[in-house]
This record gives sequence, C-alpha cells and structure tokens, in this order.
Amino acid sequence: MSKCWKLLLVLFILCECVQSSGVCDPIGGKSISLSINSEKNKSRVWEDTFAASAEFSNSSERMHFDVKHSAFECDGKRTILIKGKINDAGATYAASIDRISFHKRCGKNAAIMDHGRAAQKISNDEPAYSQVFTNRPLEDNEIFEIKLDQKNTKFSYSLGIGIITVSPDSVNILPEMWKSPVTWIQHHGTIHNNGQGILANYGKDINKLQAGERVGVMRTEFGTLHFFVNGENQGPAASNIPSPVYGIVELWYNAMKVSIVD
Repeated sequence: MSKCWKLLLVLFILCECVQSSGVCDPIGGKSISLSINSEKNKSRVWEDTFAASAEFSNSSERMHFDVKHSAFECDGKRTILIKGKINDAGATYAASIDRISFHKRCGKNAAIMDHGRAAQKISNDEPAYSQVFTNRPLEDNEIFEIKLDQKNTKFSYSLGIGIITVSPDSVNILPEMWKSPVTWIQHHGTIHNNGQGILANYGKDINKLQAGERVGVMRTEFGTLHFFVNGENQGPAASNIPSPVYGIVELWYNAMKVSIVD
C-alpha cells in the first residue's frame, strides 16, 4: 500500500470516530461503509463516484456525512484524498426536516432577502400586497416562527401570520391574504378565515409587537391551529385544519421587515 493510500485510510478511520475526553473511540453499534469508483469517461477525463451507507443498532438514529475530496498525482499514481467528518444527528425527527425559508413567490410589495431567511416591504406607504410564504409545507407540530426586525409608526396596524392550504406556486395572491378562503391568519387579536373574523379576542394583540419580538404558528397532528407570541402558546385558535399547510406572513401596514427564527 502506497503512503498516499495509507494517509487516505487513516483520514477515513478518523472520520468514523467521535471525540470523548480527548480519546478517539469507535462508534459502537454502527456500521459505516464507503465505496469509491474512479474511471475515465469516453472523453478520457477521470470521473469519481462515491456511495456511502450506514447501519445502526437503533433504527431511529440518523447520521450526517460532511465530506470533501480532491484528486492529485502522488508517486506517479492518481490519488483521491478524502477529508470530512460524520456527525450524529440524534434520534429526533426534526433533524431530518429541511430548513424553512421563504418561497420565491411573494406579493409584489415584498422582497425576499438573506438567502430566503428574511423578507422586507418594498414601499413603506403601501400596506398591502406584502405577503410571503414558506418554501415547503409545515410538518405536524412544527412551529413556524418569525421575528419582527423593523416596524414603522405611520399606521395603526401591523403584521399578520398564519397558514395557507395550497402551494405558494398556485395560490391566488390578493391585496390582503386574510380575505382568502385558503388562509387562517391572525391580525390584531382576531383569527381570520375567508375574510371573516372566526375568533375574536384571541391571545395577545400582535399589533403591539415591537422590533425584536417573535410570533409563530403551528398546526398540530390533530388539525388544531395554535399561535405563539415570544414562544408562549396562545392556545387553540381553530380546528379541523386540512393538511398540508404552508406558513404565511403579511408585512401589513407598520411591519417592515421579518426574519425566520429556527
């Protein structure tokens, strides 16, 4: 075995270990395999393909591979060098869910920023057409939470948050989405559906949110809708909500900029 492949083997063995009090110990009850194929294509250019798999004694566990590779000549031979680490993601289901961001489609008075993690109103004087949506459906019992980053003082109202039951790709964007039949949205202290206030005096009045405060929404596995203010559950707001649902935020009136909270 050449010294280069010995280096490769050592690096991969190190990748399969976890640190414990400064000692590199094998991961018990877990089997990891990596296969590498390197060959020239029809254009005589080298192509590298990789395949990896992992088996666990506990089927609920998950593992994340973070690997980089480079190819170079060593002792007259083409060598592939692999560096990386393997992270245990634990047994939580949330670890496998894609990170939420804002969908590319939004109201004409809203702009998506920060790689989809923030949204800002374009015209401060236009209160409507400022809706943004999540890029994927919310999982049952998953809280979609945003932080109010900037707030105007020109108007009397501010911010709306809720869910829609159709994809942002096909939803009919109205000037004010709380009037849509496919939305359940909280404005003020009222839950709105299809332009009707279906529950008044609900929770805290989110018109009073200040910059830096948070608000969220969640559909439970039982179809119940809950809203959150600064992490505090405001209780059930509606029931029999169909699935799937997407998150929606209306940068309404005084709400100028929001960002997603993980």
